[in-house]
Amino acid sequence: IASGGAQLGATVTLKDVQYGDTFDIKLVGAFEGDPDQDLISVGSPLGLAVVGRNEGDAVEVQAPGGLQKYVIVKVG
Repeated sequence: IASGGAQLGATVTLKDVQYGDTFDIKLVGAFEGDPDQDLISVGSPLGLAVVGRNEGDAVEVQAPGGLQKYVIVKVG
């Protein structure tokens, strides 16, 4: 894993702190984002929270439904 943490093109496994669910996202460019396909733009709120972070880091994202908290399980 690069010392810079999650970057464009990385697949990141996140764990939802509240519900315990884990899921994968892929960090993509601004015009490639498609949340239905788990392709998350690096410029989106979730993308901005994850870029540069490493495994074990906790991140928070302000979503329409309220504050979401995740832990980065894996960066690949």
